Amino acid sequence: MRKLIFILLFLLFSFLNLQAQPQYSIVGKWKAIDDTTGNATAVIEIKEDKGKYSGKIIEVLAVDSKDSKCENCKGKDWMKTYKGLTIMKNVVKEKDNKYSGGTIFDPETGAEYKCSLKLVGYSKLEVSGISSVLLFKRSQTWTKQP
Repeated sequence: MRKLIFILLFLLFSFLNLQAQPQYSIVGKWKAIDDTTGNATAVIEIKEDKGKYSGKIIEVLAVDSKDSKCENCKGKDWMKTYKGLTIMKNVVKEKDNKYSGGTIFDPETGAEYKCSLKLVGYSKLEVSGISSVLLFKRSQTWTKQP
């Protein structure tokens, strides 16, 4: 009988401990690291509105791109500076640390990708984009900023 009570208490506390694990969010500021050079390129601020996440460039870090205008953008964003551009749209949370369903835009090339994100711990965000035209995949790891 004591063993049964001990096992039940152990299972109860284990379950409560699992429930108490922190649920981190992608909301906040992230430093984007270029997947080819390994250099920091920009700070992206991710916000959530009604269950959909979007990301905007709030700071350009690459010296050669600080004043660059988006020649590859379409519509109202054409020839705007990179700072202030919304590059990620309509991403939704799938499960604990995975997000998908939206798009991410590369202003340097004009390419738009289907976006998927994976939060690794608190401070790393794995960002992947798949081009639907060429079935080309790009991946970057972003780091959380204070």
